[in-house]
Amino acid sequence: IDAGKIHDAMNEIRVGINCYGYDQRQADPSVVVKLDAKIDQEKDNKNKAALLVYRAVLLLSTLQSSPESAEKAIELLNAAEKADPKLPEVYNTRGICHFFKKNADLALVDYEKAIALNPSYLDAISNRGDAYWVLGKKDKALADKIQFQRMLSKLYYPTQTP
Repeated sequence: IDAGKIHDAMNEIRVGINCYGYDQRQADPSVVVKLDAKIDQEKDNKNKAALLVYRAVLLLSTLQSSPESAEKAIELLNAAEKADPKLPEVYNTRGICHFFKKNADLALVDYEKAIALNPSYLDAISNRGDAYWVLGKKDKALADKIQFQRMLSKLYYPTQTP
């Protein structure tokens, strides 16, 4: 499994989760079996962490039909955190799991960690705004959504100032 392909697939699935609450496509069981085998064989901690995050994201694609998937995904993400505590995707994805389980306070902690590791992590900034909103911190939620929009505008229109 190519690391670039993992990153692209994680982004594609994450967009589905962030936009629709879950990815409409279910993971191909043969891919899951191969991925699990690759995780077991992987010796490099950074690669193992990325594979564990990807596996957790695949689990999130089943949240609507299988809510216990969030707990299984959290277990994988905890292992990913041990393998590479500097991978911001671990924390953002685990935050998504906590948020799904209606634990906005735990989600917020993870989104904060993701942003601390990568201050330009758009998904984590947007997700943190959602957690702030649910926790009743409307001003902080609005500030995150404005920051998200400004950063996104700079990506798409780098010569214009928002």
